[in-house]
Amino acid sequence: MTRTIPSTKTPCYLGLMSGTSLDGIDIVATVFEPDDTGHTVASLSQPFAPELRQALMQLASGHHSDLIQIGQTEQQLTSAYAALTQQLLERLPAQYQPVALGCHGQTIEHQPDLAIPFTWQLLDPSRLAELTGVDVIADFRRRDIAAGGQGAPLVPAFHAQHFTREEHPVAVINLGGIANVSWLPAGGRTPVLGFDTGPANMLMDAWTQRHLGQPIDWDGAWAQQGQVIPELLTRCLADEYFAREAPKSTGREYFNLEWLEQKGLNSGYKPQDVQATLLALTATSITLTLDQLDPSNSSQVILCGGGAENIALRQTLEAQLAPRQVNRSSDTGLPTQLVEATAFAWLAWRHLNRAPGNCPEVTGAKGPRILGGWYPA
Repeated sequence: MTRTIPSTKTPCYLGLMSGTSLDGIDIVATVFEPDDTGHTVASLSQPFAPELRQALMQLASGHHSDLIQIGQTEQQLTSAYAALTQQLLERLPAQYQPVALGCHGQTIEHQPDLAIPFTWQLLDPSRLAELTGVDVIADFRRRDIAAGGQGAPLVPAFHAQHFTREEHPVAVINLGGIANVSWLPAGGRTPVLGFDTGPANMLMDAWTQRHLGQPIDWDGAWAQQGQVIPELLTRCLADEYFAREAPKSTGREYFNLEWLEQKGLNSGYKPQDVQATLLALTATSITLTLDQLDPSNSSQVILCGGGAENIALRQTLEAQLAPRQVNRSSDTGLPTQLVEATAFAWLAWRHLNRAPGNCPEVTGAKGPRILGGWYPA
């Protein structure tokens, strides 16, 4: 059982997330009401140390030959998670008492479509509980896969609680390393739909790193210096993933620079033109998805994730998705960078309240499931 909360304290839940973009760690403290609504009371974000980011990038890119390296990287990651959690706890207002920390871990392999499906998130939840003194809820994806689902995306269930509107449908687009969409019918009607549409920042970040030595293309400024290469964009969009029926999910093991090279990169292409094409790939694959989900153009679009702050990408989406209204989640009171961390705080809250956290119609699981495992402090 969880520890007793003093009557003078308000219980809150922590959510900690590092995504496929590998840009850093986000943590929030959130208070949830009985109707599932919540409000953030503290938050922090921190970039990965360069050496840890490089180690995670190698593992997430398929370099799994050294088990000792995997184990040590997992411990370094867990220590980084714990250090940021301690910083948040020190800043948490005295009236709040953490009940549990929902931690996603770092995905290094996601293979839900194999004959023996699996997903792998680096994290030592026992050590995280030991270092922070907070109960940890972790390993959310594997229960959904055990029930026949994709194990991803998991955030549409949270999106449905937070972003559903009575008067019109909402499409929430998370722009992390991978882009995923949550389709929320008006008035909370079903079905909620959700799946990974393809790359968001992942290919753009990798191409920027290769040619500029920078982790990301800030505001899409480099992409704006180039011109879209129509034939390369066409070849990329012809990939079978984009035509595949949902439920579907993907990651760095599929969309990477090797994938791009297989699409016929020409040495004569200017690097900035390739970057402009990769931005167009992200925007166009999302637009084609929404045109199928929302042929009447009646939805409101809400952007979240780090890519929502990429000015060039956001402007391209606004133009392509018109006449739909496009906003950022921060316009609704939830900062773009904190949506996923808040979702995992919500999943921890759901777990301890013995409530399911998945959307079977999204992941393809046999039914609703309580997600995650509990690691008491």
